[in-house]
Amino acid sequence: MGGEIEFSPRGDVTSTRTGCSSIMVNGATRDVPVFINMGMPLFSKDGKGHVGAVRSGLTSWNYQTPVRLGDVTIAPGD
Repeated sequence: MGGEIEFSPRGDVTSTRTGCSSIMVNGATRDVPVFINMGMPLFSKDGKGHVGAVRSGLTSWNYQTPVRLGDVTIAPGD
């Protein structure tokens, strides 16, 4: 996401369908209250991405890959 907070790549439906156990986004995430109720760890820059707003080029579907947030790299298992 590169820090983009106007749009969000995923919400509760896409996360639960893909079997996520936690979410880390350098940007916005939709459906934050649902994630809280589910007890799913969620780390994001903002919680108000437009509902249903997935913009071309901002969607990423990588699993178990390092994520760079600012100057920090987080690897799977960290």
